[in-house]
Amino acid sequence: MSYSVYATSVEYHWTETNTTTIEEVVIVDSLPLLAEDQIQAVCYRDFDGDGYGRPTQSYNSPTTSCVSGFVTNNSDCNDLNNAINPGVAEICDDVDNNCNGLIDEGFASVSYYLDMDGDLYGNSGVSINDLQTCPVPFGFVSDNTDCNDGDAAINPGQAELCNGIDDDCDLVIDNGLTLNTYYWDFDGDGYGDATQTVQACAAPVGASAFSTDCDDNDPNNFPGNIEVCDGQDNNCDGIIDNNTDADGDGYYICTGDCDDNNAAVNPGATEICNAIDDNCDTQIDEGFDADLDGFSTCNGDCNDADAAINPGATEICNGIDDNCNTLIDEGALITFYFDNDGDSYGDNGATVQACTAPSGYVALGGDCNGLDFAINPGAVEICDGLDNDCPRPLPSTICR
Repeated sequence: MSYSVYATSVEYHWTETNTTTIEEVVIVDSLPLLAEDQIQAVCYRDFDGDGYGRPTQSYNSPTTSCVSGFVTNNSDCNDLNNAINPGVAEICDDVDNNCNGLIDEGFASVSYYLDMDGDLYGNSGVSINDLQTCPVPFGFVSDNTDCNDGDAAINPGQAELCNGIDDDCDLVIDNGLTLNTYYWDFDGDGYGDATQTVQACAAPVGASAFSTDCDDNDPNNFPGNIEVCDGQDNNCDGIIDNNTDADGDGYYICTGDCDDNNAAVNPGATEICNAIDDNCDTQIDEGFDADLDGFSTCNGDCNDADAAINPGATEICNGIDDNCNTLIDEGALITFYFDNDGDSYGDNGATVQACTAPSGYVALGGDCNGLDFAINPGAVEICDGLDNDCPRPLPSTICR
């Protein structure tokens, strides 16, 4: 870069040349080129206007003052930033703000700590020590009180929660919270031992809010469980196997009473025909099905001496009520026709309902002349003036 001052008949010019531009600053002053004894002041370029000039750009002035853009001071160390000059105060920003050749002088050395979780609290075990550096290095903070730098929800600024964790890094877990009494549940049935307690803000794993377990070594014994006959108090009601005789019949549930609310039902009772297991042998009305057809006289068998007769049987035409519905042969009767002439065809107007044909009756009807053996639906029509086969119309048509 080069600079020069030259004179014209009316004014001074300053020319600054660098690698990319040529800047010409017109110095308004109608003076001739100065001799050395005419120089009253040296003026320095103040590009950023902060009142301090750059020492590398100047011109000689015939007066003690300078044209606009120039000053007599040449101590600016950065003439492109008006916040940097000998008149400003040094700040901690890794820059020589006051142009005294020192950076961030007056600021003490600081240690910074890694803040891996970004909660603004650092890990005391990972630090950059004794640095006089401004600004703070990325990912580091000046605080070193984070007790868990892998979780942003855990630091000294957090409120303590009931979670078994030191949320606020005061080295005490769940402090300042309301504590409740819980009971250790060694058998894992949801009910704890009243003598084994723990104070906590929430139930710890393996503890219960209930203290009414009567046997905390057996998960099959706890309040509300179903009592079974095993010689133990399964439901913790203080009674083993619930050996109470509610109906006063002398039998308990665990000694075989299948209905302790009915004194007539117990293992010592006699089975009667009532659709109930009276003697608690898991069978109902046993001994009342003599024909072993699955139906007793208690549940509708109208003939317990015949296994073919019961409410589940199919009615057949035999003159018997097979299905025990009080009706005989319903839906099974056959229609028979009276055969007066013995030709095996009966009169449609003379019928009877029966299981088998009564004497003089046949299964076929349609006889149009019950007095003539040769006239019936099975006969062959001949030309004799008679309706031999009973079809209608009369046979006159075949005699033509």
